[in-house]
Amino acid sequence: MGADTHVLAADLLAVPDTCWLVATASGTRYLVEATPRAARVARLPGEVAGHGYEVADLRRDGAWVRLLAVGHTAGGTIRVPGEVTVGHPMAMLLDIVCDGRTVTIRQTTPVRNISRLNRPT
Repeated sequence: MGADTHVLAADLLAVPDTCWLVATASGTRYLVEATPRAARVARLPGEVAGHGYEVADLRRDGAWVRLLAVGHTAGGTIRVPGEVTVGHPMAMLLDIVCDGRTVTIRQTTPVRNISRLNRPT
């Protein structure tokens, strides 16, 4: 997959069969994949913290996790579902324990870059 388009804001789950790479201020990246049936995300921690942020080790780093909804945080309010926006933290509702009942909310450091990726043909 290669970078196709850089955008300032995007509804990452609006278009099925799309992949996105979201980079945050901590240096951590999130690979988001939307399909007609479900969405999933993989957190790829940065090796070196950026812009004064620490990089945390979180459960299931590098593994695909079911993504229930995604949006952003603005003015202390989590706006999910919604667009992911450069300059604002991304907020995600996740099914980390894979039981379909336990929802985890994760918020990132501010988003620095959103790229839509080409799918291999």
